[in-house]
Amino acid sequence: MELKTNHRFGKDLVWGKLLGRFRDHGPTTDEVATINARVVGARNGPLEKNVPSDAVCATKTNIDRMAINDAIFVKHLEKTHFTDPNRQPSMHTLCIKAGNPRFHLTGTRKEYCVMENKAQDVMYAAVGEAHVSDKCKKYHDPLLKLYLGRPLCIDQNEDVSSCIANGAMCEFRGVKLKPGASMDQFETIVIDGYYVNRVSVTQVESLLLKMLDGNAGEEGEHIIELNPKTIYASARFPVPCLGPITKKSMRTSRRISFDQFPINCANARTVHKLQGRSIKNLVVSAWDYTGNWIYVCLSRCTTLHGLFLREPLNRNKTKGMSSEEVKAFMKSMREIQQYDRVHLHREDL
Repeated sequence: MELKTNHRFGKDLVWGKLLGRFRDHGPTTDEVATINARVVGARNGPLEKNVPSDAVCATKTNIDRMAINDAIFVKHLEKTHFTDPNRQPSMHTLCIKAGNPRFHLTGTRKEYCVMENKAQDVMYAAVGEAHVSDKCKKYHDPLLKLYLGRPLCIDQNEDVSSCIANGAMCEFRGVKLKPGASMDQFETIVIDGYYVNRVSVTQVESLLLKMLDGNAGEEGEHIIELNPKTIYASARFPVPCLGPITKKSMRTSRRISFDQFPINCANARTVHKLQGRSIKNLVVSAWDYTGNWIYVCLSRCTTLHGLFLREPLNRNKTKGMSSEEVKAFMKSMREIQQYDRVHLHREDL
């Protein structure tokens, strides 16, 4: 059955119709101009201060996603934390470092050895979520950077019947420490000059998460407890002997394991992960002109007013979503659907 109604754009039917034309034929010059009027800071465009704090950032790659999530965390620190080591770090913000980090022993199938302290320091400082992936292509962060209300995405099937599953959205509400652990045992680390509390996952029993996106429950907030798990993955470590570590540093892959919570920070998400979602406020960090990326990205946003762009859309590189293969497929499916309708009608007679 072909779905033709468009409830997602119920608050902006004009935007929905524009996207429909975009999908089928590609945008006109005027329609691209309408979209580009949402470039932040451009003439007559929205101002930076008007970008909502709850906006979702759509990205092309996982590296971009990680960089934006980290930048948002630093912006949070600038507003709430101190560069003075004598000031107490805010308790609404907490970094959780992976526990029991180990390297896989080369030449063995499942044997691991304890990761030396220097390697751990490099991992926590310079190996981010986009550098650590398991065999299911899920990403894991050796140092989770959390604050009260930060949007998160669960990356495992915890309780599918209750919609607590891979891809479920939630927000950080707190931690439940293990018996014997206390906040006095928190470490203090420095991120971009700001002092932040840090705890090992080995001291945390569970994360307290508020479920979102229709999983909030019938009676008020739906708060769940998420437990850590042991993760086996491949991590891309920078090679420090080649010079200072930067985003362009050469990296080498090592098989590792550690204990960590199965969540990802989700202020920014790849468009792949946004498929099927309706987003009130969407920031597009950069364009990807391959495949159907642009249409899928734009059609997540429920209104034109909720769209915020970091760069203008290039009309010459933009095309409709439907390739010749898609058009042929849709034509054949519509013919089959029409055939079925005719025969069902005859049977009813």
